[in-house]
Amino acid sequence: MKRFLSILLAALLCLSLSVTAFATEEATNSNQKGICFDASEFEGLSGVDLGKAKLLASGHSQAFIDTMPEETLEKVALSSGGYQTESYMKETLTDNGIELVEATKDEFESQLIQAKVFDPNNITILDEEGNAISSPVAPMNVTQSVDGGTVYVITSFYSVEDAANPSHFLVVSEFIWSSMPEYRGTDFFGITRDSYVSIYPNSFGNYYAYEYDRYWYLATNGGVMSSFMDTTSVEDTNLENEDDLGHGFAIKLSVPGDVPPPASMFVGQNAYGLFCYAYRGGCYFEGVLAQPSIVPTNFNIWTTYLHQTGTRLFLSPAVTVPIGASLEVTAEKYYAPKIVDLILVKWGS
Repeated sequence: MKRFLSILLAALLCLSLSVTAFATEEATNSNQKGICFDASEFEGLSGVDLGKAKLLASGHSQAFIDTMPEETLEKVALSSGGYQTESYMKETLTDNGIELVEATKDEFESQLIQAKVFDPNNITILDEEGNAISSPVAPMNVTQSVDGGTVYVITSFYSVEDAANPSHFLVVSEFIWSSMPEYRGTDFFGITRDSYVSIYPNSFGNYYAYEYDRYWYLATNGGVMSSFMDTTSVEDTNLENEDDLGHGFAIKLSVPGDVPPPASMFVGQNAYGLFCYAYRGGCYFEGVLAQPSIVPTNFNIWTTYLHQTGTRLFLSPAVTVPIGASLEVTAEKYYAPKIVDLILVKWGS
């Protein structure tokens, strides 16, 4: 956990200071800004190292950057700038169920990687005949001091200075939950485009990761003893693209669930508990204008996050990846209103 916290804090610090690395300008969309890298901030760097530095200065996490192939990082190194969007959203319980509503950077950082903590005093202790020796004074509560989850989504569009392909670009989208969502189901995250854009073959990459802490519990006559065991990091960079038509990209995400100890334990019984945190992921691709021209061209790029908030038995959600729109999901009523970040690219203007 300490390792990941240091990486994330470094990324957030770079994001806070990134105004020294690129200039910003107001764009058509309220949460969109233009980015222009200042070469003086990257003196002595080239190739892969320069690409990593530009991604980190843009606000992307070191853990995500470290999974990218060298050829992708070298493309970012060739970029002088582009566009970027950011969104902060938090889970809120409404009359319609759990929804994602707009939040602030401060709210996100105030919950920064709050691992869910289990209070062993919530466990009922039983004697050998099954009689309760002690009972919890309050209902079992695994999510102490965490009121839903808060998620940050960032998308960066980099124009690439490529003489062979003058309309070459790269899009990088990433999300991270500072505290885990209440409902753990199937989420989707992806990037879509309009018809003015073509995708480079085999340029799609993705990332999915989380951490979990493992605890050991032992029931005694005097209460339940707990002991921290270890932390495990889970990472996958080979998720399938859920779109088989070539319209865009979407990854299917199984939100990791906690495994608390039993609600009641016999004296002498032991059990393990697993508690997850730092759930994050992302994807990227390269593209070009479908019909390059010296005439200025406007086109759109969408990043969409779909977060499941409920389900019915045997429901298996699926995602639709259209051209010219954001992602759509089946059984929409079991999902929070989707997070959509739209980037309007003004190419050649």
